[in-house]
Order: sequence, then structure tokens, then C-alpha cells
Amino acid sequence: MLGEDPLRYDGYGFGNISRRVPSINENASRPFIITGTQTGSFPELGPEHFTTVTGCFPERNRVTSTGPIKPSSEAMTHATLYRIEPGLSVVMHVHSPHIWRAAAQLGLPRTPATAAYGTTAMADAVADIMTQSLTRKVGLFVMGGHEDGVVSFGRTAEHAGIALIGILARAYQIVPA
Repeated sequence: MLGEDPLRYDGYGFGNISRRVPSINENASRPFIITGTQTGSFPELGPEHFTTVTGCFPERNRVTSTGPIKPSSEAMTHATLYRIEPGLSVVMHVHSPHIWRAAAQLGLPRTPATAAYGTTAMADAVADIMTQSLTRKVGLFVMGGHEDGVVSFGRTAEHAGIALIGILARAYQIVPA
């Protein structure tokens, strides 16, 4: 779900995770820490593989960050989720062919196929899909315009992970390994 496979996605690394920086001022804009671009191939990550996203401006297709590496191309998706849902602490973007293929049968929320990853169209699609109560209830959605792309989110890493693994187990019943 996170990694790199020479036979998939032209050999590029895939998947990323972010954590919102805690704040004592809940009204303040809060940065988040995200894995850097193309870090999926590393079996272990160190501080050099993370960056802090300090601003996101979808209308200008711009993300600002500080750190030793460029943020994941999905940083705008993460930022959109954090902006819309202040209670979120963790966002996971993974690649799961099983969930992606079983999405319709599982009744999962899905962004339009026309919304490509890392674009303002995806940020807009995420904002739209988050208006659906099902998306918030499930804690997960499928990226229709991003092959195998799945995003889970939650108040904690445990919540986001449980949502993801629960749906994956159901997907395996529909699309066997």
C-alpha cells in the first residue's frame, strides 16, 4: 500500500502519510508533517524524508513547505482534508488495487475520474466528497482519477489505519489476491 514496485506506476514510489502539528491555539492555521516525494522505496524513514507543509493555496496550485525534501505530490489533498475537517490528525494516501477495483461494490465514496492526483481538480473533488456524510462515516475515499489511489483519515493514526484495513479486508472478499 506504500512502497515502490518496478512493475507498477512506471517504477515510482507510491503512498504517503501526514500528521497535523498539534497546536494550543485551535483557531490558528496548523501546519502538517508529510512524507517527502518518492520516499515509498525506503524500508525505514528518517527526519530527512519528511517536510512540514506550512501553506496550501489550491487556487494557485501552490504548496509551501520547509524541510530537507519536497512534499509529496498529494500534499494539496492532505491540506484540503485538514482545512475542511479540523479534528483530523492523520491522513494516509495508499495504493490498493483491491480497494480501488471493489470500490463500487463496496459503495465507497469516489472522486471523479477527471480529477488527477496532485491537481487543483483533485483538491476541489476532495472538498466536494467531504460534504457527503458517508465519506466522513467511512473515513476513506477512492481517488477515481488516480489508479489504485485510496485516502483514509482520522482523529488518530489508529482510526485512519483501522478504517483502511477494515475496507481492505472487505475488498479481498470481492477481489481475491
